[in-house]
Amino acid sequence: MNKKQSLLISVVAVCLCVVPAVIAISPTLEPTKSASISATPEEKGAQHLLDTLKSQAEALQKKDQRAYVGIVSKIKDSIVTINATEGVDEKTYSIKIDDTLTHLYRIAGTKTNEIKKGDLKEGDYIIVTGQMLDNTVEANDVYIDEQFLVKTGRISEISKTDYYLKVITYDKDEYTLDIQNSTRQFMLNVKTKEIESIGFSKMKEGDSVHFVVSKTNPGTSKEKNRYDAIRVLVIPQEFSVQ
Repeated sequence: MNKKQSLLISVVAVCLCVVPAVIAISPTLEPTKSASISATPEEKGAQHLLDTLKSQAEALQKKDQRAYVGIVSKIKDSIVTINATEGVDEKTYSIKIDDTLTHLYRIAGTKTNEIKKGDLKEGDYIIVTGQMLDNTVEANDVYIDEQFLVKTGRISEISKTDYYLKVITYDKDEYTLDIQNSTRQFMLNVKTKEIESIGFSKMKEGDSVHFVVSKTNPGTSKEKNRYDAIRVLVIPQEFSVQ
């Protein structure tokens, strides 16, 4: 029995307890349909109460059913703790994984593959849908995904031998971007205003750069703010002086 069915049964049980006499008077009254014009005042009252309770239950379910996003910081038995860093405030949530009811998936590109609870690990970036009950999220679905970081800055240093860029963002944060064979590199052509694929040698200090990296998979043995670049778009400094 799922949570939706359990909730509906609870509503019906409340109605049966509140209006047993009315149901005995009119055994043909259908609880999910509006009462007919010929219904007695008692029957109309019973139907109104049932409709009201059902509407409140549905509204409560919709209100509590939401998504929670964060990084897994702890796994103990069936409880997973995540740190939600999206938005202004950082919050911690406890997620309950039910072996029977909770479904877990890994997002890989355009595909979603079902996985087991044992595949979850600390550091995973997850999206959880479920209801908050007693300060714990009763998880319906859990998705493991990549957390991407998109930033813009100016190239402050280039290593032509080790193939990396140092970038200072407009927020004064410094990032080191390792350019791999898989990195997609583009540049705005100053003359044609077209975006073109380029090689590493085309970049130079002073150019602006938009970059995308994976926060959940930064690369092997990376220090803080150092990532394998997924994509870079270079805007030559000549463009800004035109």
